[in-house]
Amino acid sequence: RNISCKVCEYPILRKMYYVLYQDGKEEAIVRDYVYGYSPDKAGSFVSFLTSSNSISIYKNEFDYLWNKSTTYSEWLDTHADVMEIMDPAEYVLLSLSAEASLPNAKMNNSFVTSALIINDRNQVILKKNSNFVSGTFKTTASTYTYHGELHLTASNIFVYLSDSYDQERVMLSMVRTLHGKNRYIGILTELSVDRKPVSFKCICVKTEYYRQLNLPMIKNLLMQSDIENAPNSLRISEKDITEFYSDKCIVG
Repeated sequence: RNISCKVCEYPILRKMYYVLYQDGKEEAIVRDYVYGYSPDKAGSFVSFLTSSNSISIYKNEFDYLWNKSTTYSEWLDTHADVMEIMDPAEYVLLSLSAEASLPNAKMNNSFVTSALIINDRNQVILKKNSNFVSGTFKTTASTYTYHGELHLTASNIFVYLSDSYDQERVMLSMVRTLHGKNRYIGILTELSVDRKPVSFKCICVKTEYYRQLNLPMIKNLLMQSDIENAPNSLRISEKDITEFYSDKCIVG
């Protein structure tokens, strides 16, 4: 069965259902303002059947409003608030791996690398555990793909994603600053291997700027916690933002 919906810009003073039954009978079910009834007596629904002289009035009214209305998609194209669009691009998303805290951890093994792809409609694809080699992403057997959308506010970027089976959610919250559109720092929330919620600090950088990153500094930055101001929470501090957008984070 199909349900059709239209948006009407005419002022409507009533709630009305016009029902056409399979046997050809008609019924108009009206509430709030009904012809022949004072408004204070029209609080409940009033029904007019085929035999009533009034039903043609409500049927004609319904037909008029329906024909003068637009579909929701048509209305949305002309009346919806304009959504701010983020520049479409491919980003490298970096978070710390389990090996990062080991004393002799190699730099290449200290990060989980993922592909974050944003199109021109704020739609997002996240390919978790994608190796970034020679300027391109290489999927592996452990690569997981998530789809979702992005929302921009004045000071933040929010990305909401789910897997193909709609069983797992990933949320990425990044700080939006005036320092440029090439790299961001934020917090990634996902499920651990044993399906428990877990959050990490992360960075997101356009692929063409990845080679310029000072990875040892990025590693130290992602390992820092704001013990003084937020000892029991994971947060992006002003110090994190200052360091991340400083020239020290870029080499060459």
